[in-house]
Amino acid sequence: PSSVRAVLSARIDRLQPVEKRLLQAAATIGNSFSLPLLCAMTDDMAPEAVHRHVRHLAEAGLIVETTLYPEPACAFKHALTQEAAYEALPQGRRRHYHALTVAAIEALYPTRLAEHVEALAYHAGRGEVWDRLARYARIAGQRAAAQSAYRAAAQHYEQAIVGFDHLEQTEAVVAESIRTRFELRIGASRHRAARFLDPATSWP
Repeated sequence: PSSVRAVLSARIDRLQPVEKRLLQAAATIGNSFSLPLLCAMTDDMAPEAVHRHVRHLAEAGLIVETTLYPEPACAFKHALTQEAAYEALPQGRRRHYHALTVAAIEALYPTRLAEHVEALAYHAGRGEVWDRLARYARIAGQRAAAQSAYRAAAQHYEQAIVGFDHLEQTEAVVAESIRTRFELRIGASRHRAARFLDPATSWP
């Protein structure tokens, strides 16, 4: 309801500027977030300061600590709080935070990017980091196709094509874009075949 959103927005506006900034950066990551990732996004602030402000936000009832192992993580106490914090961001600042999230994940988990490929594709799209969107969305599409999740694969491939279309159309980029379009068509064909062969599928 608009009245609840207004109350939440007012609470967020009353925060110290640094804590409001941290809350909005966390809201960009999602409903839950790891503290190392939040620290990496705010590398102009000492990790000890980030943790101290996060404790204040928890004491204010805006977020809760969820896990300590394998890394400390928090979540928004209510989904509406995360939405209110995110929606208060100007569009340019949203793009900036999403792009920072991509860079932070790459810096924190250089040998484990496959575990975060869907998140990387999501944030790259929102942050308009087109080369990363093309790369990670395509990988996410290939992973979904390998699991026969053809609808999800198609969505990822379509996002990858958006990324390729925004890049300088070099020979290598055009070649990769064409391959991605073929992968999209193959996935779409397999999805139709799977629906046809599925006895649970209802037909008009």
